[in-house]
Amino acid sequence: MPGHGLTDSAPAGEDGCKVNGMDFCADVACAVLDCCGVDKAVVCGHSMGGYAALQMGIRHPERCSKIVLMHSHPYPDPEEKAEDRKREIALIYKGKLSTIADLSIPKMYHPNNLSRLETKIMETVELCEMHDPEGIAASIRGMQQREDTSAFLVSGSIPVMMICGDNDAFAPAELREKMQKDFPKVRFCLIADAGHNSFIEQPQETYQQLCDFIG
Repeated sequence: MPGHGLTDSAPAGEDGCKVNGMDFCADVACAVLDCCGVDKAVVCGHSMGGYAALQMGIRHPERCSKIVLMHSHPYPDPEEKAEDRKREIALIYKGKLSTIADLSIPKMYHPNNLSRLETKIMETVELCEMHDPEGIAASIRGMQQREDTSAFLVSGSIPVMMICGDNDAFAPAELREKMQKDFPKVRFCLIADAGHNSFIEQPQETYQQLCDFIG
């Protein structure tokens, strides 16, 4: 994703600020398909990647045979979350990116899986040290500014599956119930004993659900 690892961010705007908008991320993903000679693909996005996957479906529907939203949703940030993101950006500019990773990444897992996956969690925290702080700040701004993409899921023009964890701190039961009600054309899959990272916490079950959907 733009702004992560060694990948550059979007060009700065007139105000000198970089924003990795979800439309920009979707266009970058399509450019990767071009480089790989792939005309059409099943697009799977995790968390923030899900926001970009939805934009791919909206902006480049001819490139998406199916879409998988893994621990993601189409709604914009509520006011409280938007304020949290502002605080995160402020901390990043104070050199606290590693601190944010130390605190937030364990919360992405089901409490029952923390001990079993301790090595993976530590590895992920260490990888965050590779990120350019300015790039992560640009990505957070992109999430702040993203639009509501619910209409795309209502239309059902491209088959979509949502994978959720039964103990995802970022997607509580109320949110999952709302999505099931709002998007009857979407296939829902709830992974047991998983938080925000079912593909790591319960890989076999997640793999099987993906295979069943992809066909």
